[in-house]
Amino acid sequence: MKNLIIIVIAIILFALLLNVASKKFDNVKGEVATEQTVESPSEEPSEDASEDTSEDEGGDTSEESSSESTPPSPPVKIDMSAEFTVIDMDGNDVKRSDLAGKPIVVLFWASWYTYSREELVAIQTVYEAYKDNYEFMAICITDGEYETLESAKAYLDSTDFSVPIYFDVYCEVLHNYLLYEFESVARTYFFKADAKYTARISAGAILTADLLQRAISIVYE
Repeated sequence: MKNLIIIVIAIILFALLLNVASKKFDNVKGEVATEQTVESPSEEPSEDASEDTSEDEGGDTSEESSSESTPPSPPVKIDMSAEFTVIDMDGNDVKRSDLAGKPIVVLFWASWYTYSREELVAIQTVYEAYKDNYEFMAICITDGEYETLESAKAYLDSTDFSVPIYFDVYCEVLHNYLLYEFESVARTYFFKADAKYTARISAGAILTADLLQRAISIVYE
């Protein structure tokens, strides 16, 4: 009889322990689920954003301060024919119309964009083969925030590109072509010998030398 009582008591204590352990597990599981919801790999705040948040605690957040970490707002409609002015490697102003006389192939790029680096290699290859019959413009989107003239030139110092490089320091290309409205900064446009827009390669595929050569043959030949 005594042994039976001890067994019953042991069963009751064991059941209580299981109940307590179950509650603790649920609490831990809930904490983990909460952390996973908050942490989003695709939306990690930048260092600048973190600083802005700490400074704005307990105060009002103005539109001016929130816009500091976002790209400039481009116009609503893309104007393919709009003239734009960029600068060359020596700092001289160059308009697209200045290159009129030959068909113009224009590639937009940024050193921080991985695909841009691959596409610069592609346009360099095609430039070497077509430079006598076409003008080429590899225009870096130097918006002053995501890309600066200094960071772009620092990247170019590690390369040996001979394709003509230009910099969109006035952000006219950025605004005219709504580049921050698209998933890809790297885009390629084609202009006729009179510098008027004629076609572009749609975003969605990395530009290869073969693709660019085929596009040139379709657009101009």
